[in-house]
Order: sequence, then C-alpha cells, then structure tokens
Amino acid sequence: PRPASTTSNTSSSSGSLPCVLIVSRGRDDSLLRAVIRDLKPQDLSFKCAPSFLLYLAAKCVMRRPPGLGMSKDRAVCSFLNKAVTTTDMLLEDSGNKADVAVLWLSNSTELHNFLSEDPSLATLTAGCQGILRKTLMMAFDKLVNMFCDELVDELPVFLSEALDAAQSPGRLGSTQKEASMDAERTISGVLATLHHCRALVTRYQLNDRLVEALFAHLFHFSSVWLFNQLVRPVVADQTSSSKGVSLCCRRVGVLLKQRLVILADWAAQRGLGAVAERHLLKIIQAANFLASPKSRPEF
Repeated sequence: PRPASTTSNTSSSSGSLPCVLIVSRGRDDSLLRAVIRDLKPQDLSFKCAPSFLLYLAAKCVMRRPPGLGMSKDRAVCSFLNKAVTTTDMLLEDSGNKADVAVLWLSNSTELHNFLSEDPSLATLTAGCQGILRKTLMMAFDKLVNMFCDELVDELPVFLSEALDAAQSPGRLGSTQKEASMDAERTISGVLATLHHCRALVTRYQLNDRLVEALFAHLFHFSSVWLFNQLVRPVVADQTSSSKGVSLCCRRVGVLLKQRLVILADWAAQRGLGAVAERHLLKIIQAANFLASPKSRPEF
C-alpha cells in the first residue's frame, strides 16, 4: 500500500523550508492519527517534530489542486481544525500524564508560531490560530494543575516542626551550616517536584516565556498555600477543646525563612531567580517579619 506521506529534499516548491511533505489526498486522517493520537512522547528525539510535520502538511494541502466543492483555503482550515480537535481529545483523554501535556504545550506553541509567521498562511489561518491558542491554554492549565497537586502533598514539610516551635520557647537553632542542611533535607520533596518539572520542560524544548509562566504559577501557588497555613490557628491535640496554637511567632519564622532561602537558591541556580523572587515575595516578607527580634518599647 502507498504510504500516507513522504518527504524529499529542498526543492523550488519548498521555498526556504528544508524539506516538503507530500500527503496523499484522503490520507489526512491517517497522518493526524500517526502524528497526534498514536505518538509516544518518549519515542521522539526531536520533541517539536509534530508541530513541524503538521505545518508541512498544511503547506501540502495548500499546494493541492482544489477538491470537489472545497477551495484550497477551506481545505487548509479544515485540516488544521481537525488537527486541533484531535489534540484536544488527546489532552482530555491523557489523564495525569505530564509528558503528554508538556509535549503538546510545546508543539501547539510552535505550530502557532509557524502559522502566524508564514505570509501565505498567517491571514488565512487566523481563525485556526485562535482555536489553537485555546488548546495551548488547555495544555498549560493541565500541566499547572498536575504540578500544583503534587506540591500540595509536599508543601506541608515547610511547616513541619512549626507547631512544636510555636509551643516551645527554647533556643532558635544550631549553626547556620547545620540549619541550612536541615532545611534542604526537610524540603527535599518540594525540590524534587520542581526539579522534575524543570527537567520535563527542558526535555520537551518548551520556550523560555512559557517556562517562566509555568514556574510563576507554581511559586505563586506555594506562596499562597504557605501564607494561608501560617495565619490559620493549628490545634495541637485534635481531642483537645483548645482554640489552637498560632504559628505567627519568631521560631516558626526562623524555620520558614531557612527553608525559603533554600528554595530561592534552587530557583536562582536554574535561571528562575527573578520569577521566584517576584512570586515568593509576600511569604518571604512574612517569614522575615516573624523571624526578626522584637521587644516591648519602654515608656
């Protein structure tokens, strides 16, 4: 049987493109199934290959002689709309597979860039680009939600020992080196989650602006979660009728500050220092305020 598509070297018909893709009429669905539905992210060495293939396929559809009852313009838009719909269905069916979400976040972005920068397709596919932006946002939101769900399980360690610290007035801690090592061990789960996210977006070649936007959401989520826990009274004994213990005290502030320093250092070492500083600012200010020495003024 004739293959669904073939590629060839640069020719006069390909313009500045390094190759052309020839898709037989009537085989569009087979191509979309192979490039989107049946694709396994781990099998790709060039992670943005799907967007490039879909772009080349759209150029191929545009070069075809018009079919019965359908102009070239309609044929191109129909193909791209079908590609976007197939991608949406894949994202909805993928569950909590972060590699699928980041793969199609990256490729939806690249395909949008290809279409918007191509003089022959930019205006023609304006409607398709709008739909594609919704797919991009779907993949982005899915990725954010997955990593926020992971952080919810890990963030409580930021306030581990905080209840004991709030109840016990003793000394504030050990040496700076020991405190730093303790803090890093304590939040290792949070750092592992963020490291997994950073490795994933790097592997799938997500562009820098989306990487920053993704981590902005994760740092903001962490800051809000920690602040809400900090100001909420904690009951030491669930069987007790006491109103609870406030975490807003100096010893808790010292613990939190030590752990936030480790998190900020992790971000800075990976080029995300400015993003972390901006979105962790409120919780860092709260920790600094609690950790600072306070005394009653004399009158």
